[in-house]
Amino acid sequence: MVLFRDAHKQPWLAGEAPGHADYIVMAAFQWGRLATDFKVLEDDDPIAKWFQRGLDLHNGFGRKVHPDNGGPGFADIGHWKEYAASVTG
Repeated sequence: MVLFRDAHKQPWLAGEAPGHADYIVMAAFQWGRLATDFKVLEDDDPIAKWFQRGLDLHNGFGRKVHPDNGGPGFADIGHWKEYAASVTG
């Protein structure tokens, strides 16, 4: 993927620290992580390693945002499924 052609040279798309481009692309991967259990990348893939570092940012907030952890998710699973049932009767 052209976007990640320098992944072996620098830790983030923006260089030495995550920047706007990193957060935009991480959002797409996070959506996939929350929407399905399908494994998009192998664990040893440089892009997967980049995404894992992204999940660790901000005290691991990206990892906490998952219905399995009681965090937000999609409306038909986890915490939101229970919430939806409670407000719709």
